[in-house]
Amino acid sequence: MFYVLPDAEDWKLEFVNSLGVTIVKTHKYDDLVNFEIMDDGWGGVDALFITNKAEIELGVGVEVVANGSRKRYAVRVGPDKKSQVGGLFGGENMTLYEVEFVERF
Repeated sequence: MFYVLPDAEDWKLEFVNSLGVTIVKTHKYDDLVNFEIMDDGWGGVDALFITNKAEIELGVGVEVVANGSRKRYAVRVGPDKKSQVGGLFGGENMTLYEVEFVERF
């Protein structure tokens, strides 16, 4: 954290430099989501669809193989909602995925 002391004023926070975030995996919410790779509806490109079956917002981390390379995503999935990773407008054709974490957002 970096503070400044302007003339005739009190200390003010200027900015925070984060050293990162570590997700504590509880596995408490793992059974509340479904994952499916399928056509995104725009013609021959597959996306990963994440469906939240709970009435709480969840944060989901996935590692995917798309267009031959590995990438990681963190996705916010609303209560009783479906989120999409990749696909035609995401610019990637999903082929494999691995769940990294599912936690309350």
